[in-house]
Amino acid sequence: MINGFSVDDIFNKFLDKSLVVEAKFKQEIELNEILNKNKKIAIIDIDGILASWPKTFINFVNEKTNNNFKSYKDLRNNLERLLMFNLKEQYRLSGIKKEMDVLFDATKFTKFLKKENYSIIIVTARPYEKYFRIYSDTLN
Repeated sequence: MINGFSVDDIFNKFLDKSLVVEAKFKQEIELNEILNKNKKIAIIDIDGILASWPKTFINFVNEKTNNNFKSYKDLRNNLERLLMFNLKEQYRLSGIKKEMDVLFDATKFTKFLKKENYSIIIVTARPYEKYFRIYSDTLN
């Protein structure tokens, strides 16, 4: 209560942490199974391949700064570096990655790979060690 957390906030964080622990446990088992069975593997990045990065970030920045950037390059070239860094940090802490749109045909593509008996490994460079919530947001 002193720090402004509600009982629901603490319970939801507990659920998030439980999902993270369970996911890491399952990932280790599944990865060992894939490697031991010599299965076909497709390694796919999330942002820009499955999920709508950088579009989601550009929209976030446009909303926060009252701008109308059309591309990530445009944003990078016209936004002060420190402001860009601060906005990226706000973006990562906002929980928006949990609700990021899936790119057109990404679901169709992954279902095709599964049908062709590929094991799919999803990778990301999201800084989950620096921003605690990113791991659980990514799982969502």
